[in-house]
Amino acid sequence: AKPLQAAAGISPQRKVPAFAHETFQRWWQRRAPRSNGQAVLLWSDTFTNHFYPDVGRAAVGVLEALGYSVTVPPQTCCGRPLYDFGLLHSARDHLEVVFERLAASIDERTPIVVLEPSCFAVFRDEALNLFPDRAIAKALAERVVLFDAFVRPHFERGELPRLTGAALVHMHCHQTALVGRDEPARALRAAGLDAQMLDAGCCGMAGSFGFDKAHYKISLDIGERVLMPAVRAASADTAIIADGFSCREQIRHATGRRARHFAEMVWMGMEPAVLLS
Repeated sequence: AKPLQAAAGISPQRKVPAFAHETFQRWWQRRAPRSNGQAVLLWSDTFTNHFYPDVGRAAVGVLEALGYSVTVPPQTCCGRPLYDFGLLHSARDHLEVVFERLAASIDERTPIVVLEPSCFAVFRDEALNLFPDRAIAKALAERVVLFDAFVRPHFERGELPRLTGAALVHMHCHQTALVGRDEPARALRAAGLDAQMLDAGCCGMAGSFGFDKAHYKISLDIGERVLMPAVRAASADTAIIADGFSCREQIRHATGRRARHFAEMVWMGMEPAVLLS
């Protein structure tokens, strides 16, 4: 792996994330639907599909336990990395595929639950910038909702078991920019967690930025400003929550602690005997 990392400009200090033994998509395709309730679409982002399928499986478990009929569209990419590197024509091509895959759900006004904040940012913001005159881009922006915001009313109505214990929470930059801190804080309170939301700014990873050997040191310096010291100081029984893939990778790399997505926390609260490993 090291020669390949060097050829790609990846810092030799970084450990490249391991691919999951089974993708989220493959797991989804081999199982039968579990509910015939209200339809909801769960967006399968690239990170969840290839690296953290546990997050997707947890989200499916929670949504189906609530009675929703879950649909997972065929795998594609929202184009976020291409957008970040200024490859706007390719980003538009990827979004055209997304529009095609989601057209039926958008027409039916099905909620689209998103797990990865960077994909949410594309659907809520960048797609509108790239396709300002497309009705489907506007409809997609109106339909997408992050997982924590979607399940919060169910906690408030007592339809989900409340969680217990302390949690240290790091918010993804895109989530902070688009929805602010108040909405995620409401979801954490509704879930019953004794949550400390860090005012840490960026974790320092910022997509591929922290993997670049030229940016490795500054990436860690950013994380060491607030986030990493707080994670190291947290007790072993304090859950570390970070919904962004990049944030979880930075925390793992710098501290050795595993951060979990909020969906994993909710599912484990419902099924404590199920280990999502």
